[in-house]
Amino acid sequence: MNLNGKTVVVIGAGSGIGRAVAVDAANAGATLILGGRTAPPLKETARLAGGTEGFVKAMALELGPVRVNAISPGIVDSGPFWSRLTPEGRERMFADFALRAPAQRVGVPAEQANAVLFALTNPFLTGSVLPIDGGALLM
Repeated sequence: MNLNGKTVVVIGAGSGIGRAVAVDAANAGATLILGGRTAPPLKETARLAGGTEGFVKAMALELGPVRVNAISPGIVDSGPFWSRLTPEGRERMFADFALRAPAQRVGVPAEQANAVLFALTNPFLTGSVLPIDGGALLM
């Protein structure tokens, strides 16, 4: 099956059938738009599908000369996002990440903002996903 050049919207893409549809559609060449109730499962689906990098590259080609870029932030101490964990769970997760990551710490929002500003102000950067993740992709 060839879905090159097609955009597929998958609602309920965070798990189960929706996740399987998204991954298969991405493997067939589709650009994905994922919807669901919570962000973490959707991010996992995007990771499994390769949904962000492919989307950024496809949109950069489609919209050029408009530039399209994204960041891949990894674990960032961004405040309210982590409030669904207990304080102990949050600290345990951050400590575990810091032990394994080459940067030996979690990120902070200002580091992500700096990367976005770089992408916004560099007129020759397009179709890129910048990993601002403390080396998490190397783990």
